[in-house]
Amino acid sequence: MVATREQLCETIHQEIDRLPVFKTKPTSISTVPKDGIYFWYEDGEMRMGNRGQRVTRVGINERPGRLHGRIKEHYGQNREGSTFRKHLGGALLAKDGEPESEIKEWYRARRSARFKDSKFCKYEGLVTQQAELGSYRVLKVTSISEREELEERLIAIFSHCSHCSPSDSWLGTHAYRNEIRLSGLWNVEYVCSTNEFQNQDLLRLRKRVRLAR
Repeated sequence: MVATREQLCETIHQEIDRLPVFKTKPTSISTVPKDGIYFWYEDGEMRMGNRGQRVTRVGINERPGRLHGRIKEHYGQNREGSTFRKHLGGALLAKDGEPESEIKEWYRARRSARFKDSKFCKYEGLVTQQAELGSYRVLKVTSISEREELEERLIAIFSHCSHCSPSDSWLGTHAYRNEIRLSGLWNVEYVCSTNEFQNQDLLRLRKRVRLAR
């Protein structure tokens, strides 16, 4: 029997829920894998029926052994190294009623003369506080091609699953990017992809989870 999208998505979440939860950035002695896919969670963001937390962001490392650094950038003090931080800050600015011109300035590269002005330094701190409220799990995947393939398929199914809708209080409802508001994920790429995770992908996901435990 072929599972519906919602049934399959719930099974994916249940498999990922078997992985260890991390609440701080990786260290040199961390058990966080150095290559893989990370799944981000936020308090209050639950799957339909309160079955458990829903994933609110999916990411990978593109360079070998770089996942620790990738996650650390989300906890850091510099949005230039983390698209996730840019999205969080943009949502915080919008929630506070800042005009679109200021949100666009926040997104601008380091070359902006206002990159480190007092307002944006304040929001850097608020973004760090927001990141520290989250948690994450990591699925070890050493092959970059497999990481990229699974990243797309997982983002696609999470963004289209009706049981993974964001709560009314989710910060992402204030996000600058429409893709975030509509998908319920702090992702832009792949949220509109039709290349969703399929039933036949479950076997390798389960194998990866089993090897990671």
